[in-house]
Amino acid sequence: MHFSMSKDDYNYTLNRKKNNIILIILMIILGVSIFLVGYFVNGRSTKNVFTVVAILFALPGAKFMTSLIILLPSKKNEKEEYERIKGECKEPSKLYSSVVVTSVDKVMYMKYIYIGHANVFYVYDEKKKYDDEGKKGVKKRDEDRKYVKDYIYKGVNNYSSGFKVQMFTEVKKFENEIKRVEEKDEVKNEAEVISYIESLIV
Repeated sequence: MHFSMSKDDYNYTLNRKKNNIILIILMIILGVSIFLVGYFVNGRSTKNVFTVVAILFALPGAKFMTSLIILLPSKKNEKEEYERIKGECKEPSKLYSSVVVTSVDKVMYMKYIYIGHANVFYVYDEKKKYDDEGKKGVKKRDEDRKYVKDYIYKGVNNYSSGFKVQMFTEVKKFENEIKRVEEKDEVKNEAEVISYIESLIV
């Protein structure tokens, strides 16, 4: 079964989830099968090299499981909305939908990321609702937003200082900003910026 694993594909995150599930099941089947072969070949003893090999299959399995857990909260954007926004993007450009970005300290859910014509726009999807926590919640929300803004801005700025980097929390405002993008024939270090953003996507 083939899933598109291009990070700017509309179904990328969904396909990544499916791929991880298949790989987890595969690791379990292979690990258990090797263990059982060694167990019966060696007179029902677990003290053999097959057991060691079977245990090693748990390592990639745990990696795929961690990735799946991170991806699970991400919800696919509506196709109609995606196609509408995609239609507003002036080529050449990249539009990423329902992706998860990670840093050493934080998992960041993005409804959309747009890269094109010296711009990086993104819609930060706040999974946690802070308003119910009063002033402390508002303070924590502002701190989270600042962290995301600083992290993405500094990362992009490492490759090009000529990019406009902007965070949104509403899709409509994000879409309106894309409509106002002015086309540029050449953008310095655009490939490096795209590579950097894609390196952050799980």
